[in-house]
Formats: sequence, structure tokens, C-alpha cells
Amino acid sequence: MRIQFIVTAAAMTAVGWGSAANAAGPGEAQREGRAIYHAYIDAVGGAGAIARVGSFTVEGTYELPSFGLSGTIALAYERPDRLRFTVDIPGFGVAEQGLAGGVAWRVHPQAGAAVMEGRARAVVLKQAARGFSLLPDIGMYATIESLGEGEFEGAPAHHLRLTTHDGQTIEEFFDPDTHLLIGRIESQPAPGGEDATLIGRASAYREIEGVRFATVWSHSAQGQDWTATYTSIEVNPEIPPTRFEPPAQVRALLDAEVPAR
Repeated sequence: MRIQFIVTAAAMTAVGWGSAANAAGPGEAQREGRAIYHAYIDAVGGAGAIARVGSFTVEGTYELPSFGLSGTIALAYERPDRLRFTVDIPGFGVAEQGLAGGVAWRVHPQAGAAVMEGRARAVVLKQAARGFSLLPDIGMYATIESLGEGEFEGAPAHHLRLTTHDGQTIEEFFDPDTHLLIGRIESQPAPGGEDATLIGRASAYREIEGVRFATVWSHSAQGQDWTATYTSIEVNPEIPPTRFEPPAQVRALLDAEVPAR
């Protein structure tokens, strides 16, 4: 069953997109790509407003229609690298993922607890860099290339290819009128060691403390669809440090990794 990957991927946020047309040459494509991404930053609220978001908390709902599952979600995020995401689905259990002090971990009702390493850990670090996909961060990309004007699931879109400093390629799509992000396509590690294509769709933007947040994220991966709806977002709240501490199952794994003296 793929639900382990689906619930875990929901804690990491990202078919039928159109081909880009009128793509520019390499140098021009880079200039256009960065200009489009800067327009996105401005549309969200501007670099200054984004930088003033030191932390946020989110509450909302989660739906996985193909399994008939729904529940609640909660997220706490604090710059530069603290986050904790919880998905609570009645009858299924609680799935959590967190990052603090460079340690990435997850707890799943079926798979149990794990300390994340390698590519899985790298994915969580990138999520923290871009504020759990809710805040843009141009600094995490080595190159940003415009692929021209295209479509994302039937909607006109600016099409970008972004490459992170460690070589991961992500495609993003932006509304040509609002300049806001509407879609993302990226590869994520999946159970069994294979990669899965994760397609994310951002919508229902709402301004909070001068920054526009996408409050609905729908995703597709491995033939399944799920949606997270953020009903409450609080910017710069006081978050107790204990909220980012890993649960007992994860602490036990970390303690077991420390050599005996």
C-alpha cells in the first residue's frame, strides 16, 4: 500500500501540464527566469516582508479521497531549520515529521519511527529553506531558467526550471497575471528506494501580516491525490522550543546511535 509514502509526502509539500513554447536562449532564459521568480517574491509581499516572517504555525484539514480518509494537520515552523508537521487521521493514526538541530525524523503509524538520512533528509532541509513551501527563497537555487509560456493543467503559466545547489531539478509554474505560484513538479524519494514524481498545486492565497500564503495545496503522486487546506495561519507566534523536540520513539533511536563510553 502506498499510503506510507503519501502521508509522508504530505508532510513535505510538492498531471497534465502543457509544453512550454517560445523558450529563450540560455543566457536570456536565465535572466527571464530570475525576473519571473522576483515577480513571484514581490507578489507574495516582497523580500522584506518575507524576511520578517521568523516563524509561523498552521492548522487545517487533510483529505485522501481514494482511501476515504480525512483528518487534521498542524505545522510549526521557525527559521532557519526548525519544523514539525503532524497529520492526525482518525482510525489510521498520527504521522509526524520534524527537523531541529540538523536532525530530520519521522514517525508513521505503519512504518514506525526513523531518523532520516541521505536524500530523504535533504528533502526536509529544502522544505525548511523555503518555509515548508509557503515562503519563496531564491537563494536555494543555483540556476533559474525560463522555459517560456506554457500551461499547467490547462491554465496559462510561466514555466520555470529551477536547479538547487545540490543538483535537484524542480519545475514551477506561475500565473502570468498574479505572478503567484500555481504548480510544482519535483522528484521525491519513495518506499523501496525508487523516486516518485510529486505534483503540487497551490491556490486560495490569503494575506497575513503582509505576506500572501497559499492556503490550499493539492498533490498527486503514484496515482493518488490528496489535499491539505490551511484554515488558520499565525505569523511570528511564540513557539515553545519543546514543540520541535522529537518524540520518545525518535529520541530512543538517537540515543542508540551514541557510542557507549
